[in-house]
Amino acid sequence: MNDRALAEDLKYKAAFEELDESSNKACYMKPFEIKTDIQMRLEELLREIGLAGKARVVDLCGGSGHVAYHLQKEWKDICIDNIDLNKSALDACRQMNGVRVKCYERSCYDSGLQGGEYDMAICWLSFFHLSSPQGLINEMHRLLKPGGLGIISTYLNMDHDIDIRASLIEAAREGDKREYKRNIYSRLTFERFTQDKSGVPRFDIVMHKIKLSSRLNKTRGIGTYNRDAEGREIEPRSGGLLVPMYLIELRKI
Repeated sequence: MNDRALAEDLKYKAAFEELDESSNKACYMKPFEIKTDIQMRLEELLREIGLAGKARVVDLCGGSGHVAYHLQKEWKDICIDNIDLNKSALDACRQMNGVRVKCYERSCYDSGLQGGEYDMAICWLSFFHLSSPQGLINEMHRLLKPGGLGIISTYLNMDHDIDIRASLIEAAREGDKREYKRNIYSRLTFERFTQDKSGVPRFDIVMHKIKLSSRLNKTRGIGTYNRDAEGREIEPRSGGLLVPMYLIELRKI
């Protein structure tokens, strides 16, 4: 299953690598100093939890290292490993974060890192793009120590037991338009991803809805969708289903 999912994700990766080097650099370097509401909520949550000063952290699908950049500024002694398939993004991460963040061009389904060694594993704004969310959560579980913390930021349909598959056009990179996928899962589906093959929970789950406050973020972290994963129309009278962003806390049992 993970081999097929990885093949699909590599197609997605290849589409963005068609962009020229200067465009990629502009895209990945520009927003580093900006803290979104979601990023600020993450840091608030980690202070509440009490992230250890010398914690080992793995960022699955960490891209250009935006999360790592801000975390290593707030927690000076943490060690962060960044896993991603996009070489341009990893190059940007190395440039911005230096030796404090180790970058690996590997799959989030099979990172090759030592299992049971990490205090925290993150998947930041990538979960809804993945072809195998189950594969990512399996790898997160493998990497974490007992009692370790997983953090996933993603859209969740909390009001209906409906999974949504959306196809959107990204026009953010110098006017370049590319189609990409977004999978939004119901709470029940997400909880199934966190269980083992027998349906036994592997994590304690806490879901935090992101409240958007700043003008900078007013269009981020929320979406309206009018088709489910089977293409059926949903909530037609209201113009679609409103789906917010959640910060999901997974504590390994």
